[in-house]
Amino acid sequence: MASTPYSVGTITVANGSTSVAGTDTFWVGKTRANDMLFVPAQGLMARITADPADNGVMAITAWAGTSLTDAAYEIIPASDTTTSAARLRDLLAQMSVIEANGRGLFYRFSDSVTDADPGAGYLRLNNIAIGSATAAYIDDLDANGAGVAGVIDSWDDQGTPGARGQLWVRSASDPSAFHALKVTDSVVDGTGYSKLTLVYIGGSGGFAADDELMVMFSAQGADGTNAILGAWQGPWVTAFAYDVDDLVEQGGSTYICMEAHTAGTFATDLAADKWDLAVEKGDTGDAATIAVGDVTTVAPGDPAAVANSGTSGAAIFDFDIPQGEQGERGINWQGDYSGATAYVLDDGVLYSGSSWRALQATTGNVPPALPTTSNGYWQLVARRGNDGAGTVATIVEGTGVSVDLTDPTSPVISAPTLAVGPASAVAGRVAVFDDTTGKLLADGGKTIDELVPAGYDDLLITVSLLALQVADNTNMALFLGDDGSRVADSFGALTYVDVAGGTNLSTATAGVLKPTVIDGADQTATHTGATQSGNTVSASTFLASYNPWEAFDKIVGVGDGESCWITNSATTGWLQYQFATPKTIGSYTVTSGAGFPARAPQAWTLQGSDTGAFSGEQATLDTRSAQTWSGGGEAKSYSISSPSSYSYYRLNVTANNGDATYLLIDEVTFVSVATVNDLSVSSTSFTAAAIPTTMKTLIRVKEVDAATAGTDYTMECSRDGGTTWASMTLTEKFSTPGGLRVVESADTDVSGQPSGTAPRWRFKTLNNKMVELHDAYFYWN
Repeated sequence: MASTPYSVGTITVANGSTSVAGTDTFWVGKTRANDMLFVPAQGLMARITADPADNGVMAITAWAGTSLTDAAYEIIPASDTTTSAARLRDLLAQMSVIEANGRGLFYRFSDSVTDADPGAGYLRLNNIAIGSATAAYIDDLDANGAGVAGVIDSWDDQGTPGARGQLWVRSASDPSAFHALKVTDSVVDGTGYSKLTLVYIGGSGGFAADDELMVMFSAQGADGTNAILGAWQGPWVTAFAYDVDDLVEQGGSTYICMEAHTAGTFATDLAADKWDLAVEKGDTGDAATIAVGDVTTVAPGDPAAVANSGTSGAAIFDFDIPQGEQGERGINWQGDYSGATAYVLDDGVLYSGSSWRALQATTGNVPPALPTTSNGYWQLVARRGNDGAGTVATIVEGTGVSVDLTDPTSPVISAPTLAVGPASAVAGRVAVFDDTTGKLLADGGKTIDELVPAGYDDLLITVSLLALQVADNTNMALFLGDDGSRVADSFGALTYVDVAGGTNLSTATAGVLKPTVIDGADQTATHTGATQSGNTVSASTFLASYNPWEAFDKIVGVGDGESCWITNSATTGWLQYQFATPKTIGSYTVTSGAGFPARAPQAWTLQGSDTGAFSGEQATLDTRSAQTWSGGGEAKSYSISSPSSYSYYRLNVTANNGDATYLLIDEVTFVSVATVNDLSVSSTSFTAAAIPTTMKTLIRVKEVDAATAGTDYTMECSRDGGTTWASMTLTEKFSTPGGLRVVESADTDVSGQPSGTAPRWRFKTLNNKMVELHDAYFYWN
C-alpha cells in the first residue's frame, strides 16, 4: 500500500470502544487490518483489527484516549511486509477450508428418516428415496464442527413462499451422485437442528450412511418491479378518495398517487406532493385528413383492395371493388294480354289462363295455342291447370248406406232413418226416448241437478260427519267405499299425517293439528334508575328509597327490602311505564311484596296512551277487581283482550287489600303479543284404484281467532303424491255445539294434474291466525 496517510472525513469514538464511526469517510479498499489509526489532537494510536466492510464503520483495538466527536484523524498504512504476511496467513486458512469442503457446507449423510436432530455434522431426509423426500433435517454444526445455524436460517430470507431457493446436495467422493431440491417454505428451528420443506427437482445416484456431502443453497432472486404499478382510476375528479399508487389522467399526463387523500383542487394536491408525474403528455401531432380517391370496378372474382395514394397525414384511399356476377333476368309483369300493347323483352302476360314471357319486342302477336309452348314472340312460363269439374271414380258403400251411380257426375247416397228430436227443447234438460223404436227423442223436462233427490247434499255431509265421529270414537282412520276412496281421519293416531313434512305444526293436543306459537317476551328494561335504554318509569307518589323504577328492576324483594315501589302514605296511586318506541302489549304480570299482602293492589285499570297526558285520550286496556294475594311475593299474569300499540302504559290502582297506609307493588312486566305461525300440513299419500279426476273434502276446524275459510285457511288436493296441488273452494256450512266449524269443499277437478294414483290433501293457515284442524273426510272419483 502507499505510505501516504488517509484522512478524509471525521471520526467519532468513545473511550474504551473497539468501533469507530466515520462521517464522510470511504474506508473500504483504502485501509486494511494492521493499519494504524492516529488522532493528532491526542497523540494516540490504535490498530485496525479487520478490513473495513463499511465506509462508515471500522474495528480497532480498544481506544485508550478520551471520547471524540467529529475529530480529525489519520490512517497510517502498515508496512508492506506486515500486510503481506497477514494476507498470506488469511489466504492459506481460506484455501484449507476450500480444499477440505469443496463448495458449500460439509456434512455426512444419515439414512434415518425421523424428524429429529440427526447429530453433529449430519444431514437426513424424510424419505430414503431421495426423489420422494419433502423435508430435510440439518444439524446446527457442520462436519467440521462449525456452527452454521445462522447461515441455514437465512435461506428463507429471499424469494416468496413456495420458492425460497434451490438446495444442492453432492457426494464429495462421487461427483456423479447429486440431487437438487427446491426450498418452498420458512426454515423451522428444531432445537439443535433446522427443518426445510422441499420439492424434489432432479438428480442422479444415491447416498449411503456416513457419505461425505457438499451442501450448497442458491437463493431465489427477488421479483422484479415495473416502472409504475397502480390502479387506473381514469380522469382525475374532485371529492374522490384516492389510495396510494392510484393512477389518473390530468391535462393529458398520467399521475400516480403518493399519499392517500380525498381530492380537492388538483394543483393544490400536486403542490402538496400528493401526486407525482408518471407519464408526461406528449407533443401534439399534426391533424390527419382522410379523403376517398379513385373507386375502380374490377373483374368479377378479383380481390377487393384499398391503397393510400396520399401521405400518412393526408391519406387518400383508392378502392378496387370487384363486379358482382350477373343475375337471372326477371319478368316485368304486364297483366292480361292486349293486342294493342307494345311489349318489350321479358314482359310477362296472362293469356288463356297461362303465363307467358316476351322473347322480343312485339305488338299484336298473340301467344300460341297450347300444347305449343313458344312461337318466337312468347315463351310459356306456367301452364293453366285443369278445371275441378269431373266424375267420381269410386264411392265405397258403408254399413246401412247405399250409393246410386247411375249418373257418375251426380251420385245419390242413401242412409237409414236416424233418431229425430223435437222441434224445440230447453237447454240443459235431459233428452229421453219418446217411443220404442229408439229413433224418436223428446225433452225430459228435468235438468241433471233437478234429478238429484232433495237433501242429497245434506245427506253427504251427514254421512261424512258420521264417518268422522266413528273415526274419533275408534281412534283410527276409516277407509270407506268399495275401493277405499273415502277416508275419514280424526287424527287420534297420526298414521296418515305427514308430520315430518309439516311446517309450524303442533301435535301437542291429541287429535288436533294446529299452528305453533311464538310466546311474547317482556318488553321492559332491567332498570337501575328512572330511565333505562330510553324507557322511563314514573308514579303518582313514592316513599323515599322505594322508587317507581324498582318495580322494574327484575328483583323480587323480601319483606320491606328496597326493591319495590311503595306509595308515600297513600293506599291508591298509579305506576307508569313509558317505552322509547310504541309497543303492542298482549299481557302483563303484577308481583306483590313478600310479607305484606294487605298492601298489594286489589282493584285497578290498565290504560294506554300515545301522548302520556291521560286526560281523556287514553284507552282502557284491562280492568281488574277483587284481586287477592297468598302472602306476598306472588306473581299473577293478566291478558289484554284487544291489544294495540302505545308508548305509555299506566297501572291505575284504585284499592289495595286493606292496609291503611301504603300501596306496594314489587314487580311489573309488560309482555308482547304472542305470534301465531302459519301452518302447512298434509296427509301421507293414499292409494287410488284408478286415476282420480275429481276430489272433495269435508273438514271440522276450530277458529280460535276470527277467521274466514279460503282467506285465513285453505285446503288443497293432489293426485301425484304432492308434486302438484289444486286449490279447493271452501264453504263454511255451520258450527257444532262444541264450537267446531264444519267446512265443505266443492268438487275439485284434478284431471289437469300429471297422472297419478297417490291422492293427498293439504291444510294451510294464513295471516297468523290460530285455526285448529280437528278432522278431515277426504274422497276422490
